[in-house]
Amino acid sequence: MYKIEKEVDIINKYKERVFKSIEDIIDLVCHALNEGKAKPEFEATMGEKYITVKCKICKKFQVWYSLSDKGGWKFFRVINLNHLSDKH
Repeated sequence: MYKIEKEVDIINKYKERVFKSIEDIIDLVCHALNEGKAKPEFEATMGEKYITVKCKICKKFQVWYSLSDKGGWKFFRVINLNHLSDKH
C-alpha cells in the first residue's frame, strides 16, 4: 500500500466545503485528484445516504460525503487514503 500526499492535501482542502450536488464534487474534488493522470482514476458515486469518492483502479482509496443540515453535501469521513500497489 502507498499514499500520495497530493491527494491527501486535496481531500483536506475541501473538508469544510459544502457541495451543492454530486456534480460539484466531481468538478472540484475528482477533477483535482485526476489532474495530471493519463486516465481518470477517481470517481464519485451516489449511494442512498452518501456520496463516495474512490479510486476506480484499486477501490482502496475512499472518502465519504453526507447530507448537510444546511442542505448540500459535506465531508463525512475518510475510509482510506491508501492505494494498493499491486493494482496500480
